[in-house]
Amino acid sequence: MALSKINRTSLDTGIDDNSDATAITIDSSERILMPNQPSFLATSDTTKTITSGNTLSYDTTAGGGHNIGSHYSTSTYKFTAPVNGVYFFTYSCRPVDTSTAGIADLIVNDAINDIYARLEFDSSDDVHQQEQTSIINLSANDTVKVYIRSGSIKIDNDKYYGHFGGHLLG
Repeated sequence: MALSKINRTSLDTGIDDNSDATAITIDSSERILMPNQPSFLATSDTTKTITSGNTLSYDTTAGGGHNIGSHYSTSTYKFTAPVNGVYFFTYSCRPVDTSTAGIADLIVNDAINDIYARLEFDSSDDVHQQEQTSIINLSANDTVKVYIRSGSIKIDNDKYYGHFGGHLLG
């Protein structure tokens, strides 16, 4: 099945019919490619411990990460939604050690009592990384971050043992 070219003079769809348009492509195998879709994967450039009341500091998108559209801030550690839509998020971290409990929540607009996902470590947990995901309906300019509700959480300078990522689903 081929994609028909859309004539903007007859239908205003927001799809550009210029030959250099790259917002969306359907290749010969009928895969839909959207190279400019807002997306990020942030990690830490060092191993660090973050304590209660702070934001998990995933401070780099280099070294295997990415930040398409530059909507993730490596200084505030927040993603800002560029448009209204449904977004997918994932994050991972681990307890500092087997004697330390901690809670890491995914929150929107700094509303610490409005939790969209939670990782909870108790003092009997072995020191293992955990991961959580969430799908959230956001408005343009909403912010998303990982907040340490209690205890201490550790992230490593390795995308497998500490990351925060997300992308626009539609």
